[in-house]
Amino acid sequence: MPKAAAIQGPLGLDERLWFPRYADIVVPLIQTNEGRDLLGLPSWTNEPWPIISLARSSYATHKGWSARGEHRGGHFSPGAVYGDIMRDRWKDIEPALTRMAFDQIQRWPSLNTRARFHATRFAHLVVSPDAHVESKTVDGAVSTDEGDAAWRTVLDAAGDGHQDSASGDGLDCAGVRTSGTTDQWRICSRGIFLYLTGNDIGASDTVDDGEASLYITGVVNAFGGAVNFVGVTPASDTDLVNTDYGQFDTTTYATAINISAITTGQFTDWTLNSTGLSNITKGANGVTKHGCRIVDDINYIANPGSTPWSSATWDLIQIRFVDYTPTGSEPHLDLNYTVDSPSFVPRTIMI
Repeated sequence: MPKAAAIQGPLGLDERLWFPRYADIVVPLIQTNEGRDLLGLPSWTNEPWPIISLARSSYATHKGWSARGEHRGGHFSPGAVYGDIMRDRWKDIEPALTRMAFDQIQRWPSLNTRARFHATRFAHLVVSPDAHVESKTVDGAVSTDEGDAAWRTVLDAAGDGHQDSASGDGLDCAGVRTSGTTDQWRICSRGIFLYLTGNDIGASDTVDDGEASLYITGVVNAFGGAVNFVGVTPASDTDLVNTDYGQFDTTTYATAINISAITTGQFTDWTLNSTGLSNITKGANGVTKHGCRIVDDINYIANPGSTPWSSATWDLIQIRFVDYTPTGSEPHLDLNYTVDSPSFVPRTIMI
């Protein structure tokens, strides 16, 4: 670390040389309220994102990830504003950096023990099911067609249909359909999506946030329904059967989205809740399993939907499954996670 005399001496700081060499040592400090105040940066209240880089006239923030990549923000100021601040306030900035480093040392375990240290880093994973022929994971839909039946008879059926390799544009995913007989129901369809997450996310890693995304090609919204994700336990990770229809849970993994709010011809992203994040399967060969259902199907209510019954119509979403070509519209999970790196045991620590 440069000394104050080198910064504020007779020649002063040349920010064109200083920032490429030393700016990284300041980045941890500007994650604190004290550091942001010292450097004249926006407070966490006004700009609640980590600042990942600092230059003589600009800074950049990390706002998260999506399927489309990293989202960044920041600010550019004419002139070398942060160079001027660094030069003018280095006598205050240097002690703040020293205190921060000392505080980190104080948090270490006793040096009289063979302390075990862990390093962490942040990582991002976008993962889709396998296309046919599947090797690890499958996607598709299971359904029942009861002709004319009571609502709960349809939901409790054994299942009589499935698809796990269709490549069409606009295949039924989650839906419920009435029959032609008053107050009777006919069809229920449920989607299944499996993802190989454990080969990237280790058993001791932490999943911080994530989304489940489907490319929507068609909707029918006759009953004012919504769609959400739940757990599912198909008989196989690589093949669906009719009886998988009865293997869906009712605990929701995400924030439900009303069919009326879904736009066709693009991805719809469901934000995973704490249950969904905790059910991301971690560790070698771990497979995360999601079921997609109409919310009235999940809730098992006697009179589904907010709109009165009408003949031979749907609440339904149609999507592109992984076998659709060309590629680029596959179902996927988009996850941010913290990696717990392998530990090491230091023999000597010199301060």
